[in-house]
Amino acid sequence: MEDGLRREGDGIVRNGDKVLMSRDNVLAIADKYGIDMDGVRFSLDKVRRGSGPGREFFGVTMPDGEIKLARDAFMNEEQLARTIAHERFHLDELRDGREFPWKESARAAYESRAYAYEERWWQAHKHLIEAE
Repeated sequence: MEDGLRREGDGIVRNGDKVLMSRDNVLAIADKYGIDMDGVRFSLDKVRRGSGPGREFFGVTMPDGEIKLARDAFMNEEQLARTIAHERFHLDELRDGREFPWKESARAAYESRAYAYEERWWQAHKHLIEAE
């Protein structure tokens, strides 16, 4: 392992607070927080990042249902767990037949629902961050 990288008891490889950007870590976080990833297509976007504090880019769910997780999502365990839950919510909406929000007016409601879900979800799951 590289200097600074360590695997915790939960199987997640970290460098300080940051979570190593890997498929195994995504699946380990999903498992730890009870997020079902069976049949979920996801990729790691190691290039795209936001433009600083308050303008981070965590991920996106594509119209075809693929989830792309970006570098900013891996800043710490909480952010990665929240991002996976948020994007999984979008995927569930698409799978339930909701239209992908091509127009900006529809995108605001789409994101508002997902952020409201994410916040409720995190309040119910944040105790797991300490679980090793």
